[in-house]
Parts: sequence; C-alpha cells; structure tokens
Amino acid sequence: MRCIVKGCEKEVFKNRLCEDHYDPEAPQAKEEKAPAKRIRKHTPKDQLAMLGYGALVISGKIAGGLVHGYNKVLSLTREERAEILTHIGLSSLKKGQSAKSVAAFEDAVQLEPGNPEAHFALGQAYAAAERFDKACESFTTVLQLNPEYDGAHAALGDAWYCRGEFTSALKYLKEAAKRAPDNDVVCHQLGLTHEKLGAFEDAARFLQKACDLNPRNAQHYYCLGFLYEAKGMKDEALQNFKKAMELEKPKAAG
Repeated sequence: MRCIVKGCEKEVFKNRLCEDHYDPEAPQAKEEKAPAKRIRKHTPKDQLAMLGYGALVISGKIAGGLVHGYNKVLSLTREERAEILTHIGLSSLKKGQSAKSVAAFEDAVQLEPGNPEAHFALGQAYAAAERFDKACESFTTVLQLNPEYDGAHAALGDAWYCRGEFTSALKYLKEAAKRAPDNDVVCHQLGLTHEKLGAFEDAARFLQKACDLNPRNAQHYYCLGFLYEAKGMKDEALQNFKKAMELEKPKAAG
C-alpha cells in the first residue's frame, strides 16, 4: 500500500503515511476500521418462520386461526396445512380438548372440502364435544362424498341415537351391521336402539350377539342384564350381571 501524499510512491509506514511524511508530533489521524457488519434483527415474523412447522406438528398446541397466520409465513401448501391441522385435531381429541379439536378440524375441512377423512374426523370431534347435530351433518357429508367410507354408517347411527332420533339411528346402524356383521360394538348399539324403540326381542338378540362376539366386554353383559331386569326377568338379569362383574374382577398376581 502506497503513501497517501500526492506524488509519493513510497510504502506506507504508519497512519497511511511513509517514513518521510509521517510526523510523530502531529495529531494522529485515527486509523480506519473496517465497517462493522450490520446485524439484522429478526422480526417476530422471521422468528416464527425459523421455528419450522415440524415443531408445530410435534407439539400440537396451536390451533385454529393461529395456524392460518403460521401457514402464511411458511407458504405451506393446502395439503400441508390440512395435515398439520389434522394432527393438531387428533392430538387435542386424545387429550379431551374438544374445543381445540373442533377448531382444527373445521379449518382442515375448509382447506379440503372434498376429503371425506377430514369430515369424518370433524364429526368425531363434534361427537366428543356432544354437538351431535353437527356430528350428524359431518358424517352425512362423509357418506355423500364416499358411500363406502368405513365406519361412517355406524358413526352416523350413533350420532342420531345420541340426539334421541332412534328411527334414524336404526337405519344407519342396520346398514353398518350389514357391512360389518361381526362388529360387536355395532351389535351393542343396535340392541340399545331397539330397546329405545320398544322392540325387546330384537334388543335382546343383538345384545346377546354382542356378548357372543366379544365375551370379554363387561359392558355387553351389563346392558343385557339391565334389559332383562326392565322386563322383570330377574334370573336372566342376575346371570348377566354376575358375568359382567366376574370380567371386571382384578386378576390375582401370579
């Protein structure tokens, strides 16, 4: 590097001056420093993006409108957004957080209105929140989108039953039984529905079938016992109650 004095070709000694032009008694010019690198401050929006949507999927703690803002930051596809919302909905449903679950699944349905799985999950969330009118709407939509959707007839039948609409419940539960004749849960629900409609023999037949299909389920025997008790058939009722209590006895340590 050459001296800064005009016309001088000598090398720099100090403070950009050569030995001939450098005067130690003169006020010393400050040595230039390299310009400091400007540190970019991350905005809250940047910080949110840096977290990554993987953290959102794992935690399952953000739902509803907050997710929409998050999606805009990351430019997620509709499918990715729906996947995240579905995860949040399922996680919340398992934790018994019905409001969060419903909010997440409602948003997922808006993103994928033609997806029967999204509507089915929303129906389950509504049922868990005891919003059975909305559950019926969701399960009906599932069957409109896919009449063969597994479990939708039984779910819709259960929702109608919980609304006290037993004739409607019977229609869908019968269809569910046709599709899955060995499903003890469907048989159990058919038994209860027939009981509500005053069809004792059909109720006893389906509850007994539920017991036969799954003899380890104490609830089947309890319900059959209550059915017999209501008809004054004490011996049959007692027999089923004993069986149910036997199944619920804690096993002795080996």
